[in-house]
Amino acid sequence: MKLHLSNLGPIKHGEIELGDITLFVGKPNTGKSTAMKALFYSLYCPGNLIKLKQDSFEVKDNLFLLRFTIDREGTKENYKSFISDSLPEGEFKLEPINVLDFILTQKLSYEEEYRPSTLPPMYFPKTCSDKDIERLRFSLSNTIYKISVNGDKGEVKVDVSDVSETCLKDNETLSSISTIMLNIAEQPVNSQYCIGFNESLSKNGINGVVYIPYGRSFLVLQKFILQEILNSPTSALPSPFSLLGEVISNIIRGLVMAINPRLKLQDLII
Repeated sequence: MKLHLSNLGPIKHGEIELGDITLFVGKPNTGKSTAMKALFYSLYCPGNLIKLKQDSFEVKDNLFLLRFTIDREGTKENYKSFISDSLPEGEFKLEPINVLDFILTQKLSYEEEYRPSTLPPMYFPKTCSDKDIERLRFSLSNTIYKISVNGDKGEVKVDVSDVSETCLKDNETLSSISTIMLNIAEQPVNSQYCIGFNESLSKNGINGVVYIPYGRSFLVLQKFILQEILNSPTSALPSPFSLLGEVISNIIRGLVMAINPRLKLQDLII
């Protein structure tokens, strides 16, 4: 895999070829952390990236039907906003796969039934009685949303029973309901894209992505080592610990040799 960077913080231009182990070494403020964050955000799929755009909304016999389009440009803007808190302005791209390209180019086809964990705030006019409002909230919170997606298009259906037609015919109420349904649909659609992206990563040999900020690295490492020792059923160290020790030893040897090639190291004990 190769990471391309251009005008990203202190990095004017760079290409990083990634191997099984890639070590970034350099002076302070030269872009090591920036490059690491660019790599992380290329491989991480957040839970609120997908943007949907409403096409139509119909109500028939208490059945709500919302049709939508996956807004690729809106999704791209969501991604830029998501990374803006952690990365400076600039460009970066990981090849052959990265989360933004995957979401913007892949077109999924699936159906699912979804029940939201929470219901966003919504507007109710005076034409809706307190009883209707209670019933409508209960129905929208506890009903099953039937969601289907085919390429860029999709729809979500929900059946709301025992609610007065007077309340459902109010335009502001219907507008509020359609907005809620669109927001609810974004969650499972986003989840499906993240599942597809993570499956693609797995095919490329990447089964997990974790970013540990500088300053916490050795604390996390110490905790990991301690857990491995405590969880070991025998006095022999478990294989993950042995592998980790070997990796750290090789990294330290490489750093020492880079500083002073004439220096000879004895076997490190970690």
